[in-house]
Amino acid sequence: MNTDEIGFSLLLALPGLPNIFIPVISGIIIDNIGARWGVFIFGIFVCLGHFNMTFAAYQGSYIWFMIASFMYCYGGASIMIANCNILY
Repeated sequence: MNTDEIGFSLLLALPGLPNIFIPVISGIIIDNIGARWGVFIFGIFVCLGHFNMTFAAYQGSYIWFMIASFMYCYGGASIMIANCNILY
C-alpha cells in the first residue's frame, strides 16, 4: 500500500477513535432495538468490516482499508457493549 510512517501510525491509531463516541451512539441504538438485535447488527458490521479490510488489502487501497478498519472496530466494541447489556 506504499504508506509512510505517518500513514502507518494513523492506521494503528484508528481503532481507538470509535471508543470516543461508541458508548453514546451504540447505547442509544441498543436501547431502541434491544440487546440481542444489537449483537446481530453489530456482528454484521464486524463481518463486513473484515471482508472490506481483506478486499482493500488485496486492492492496495489505503483509504478503503482505513474505513473498513473503523467499521470493524466500531462493530466489535459495540458488540461488547451489547453483551454487557445482556449479562447485567
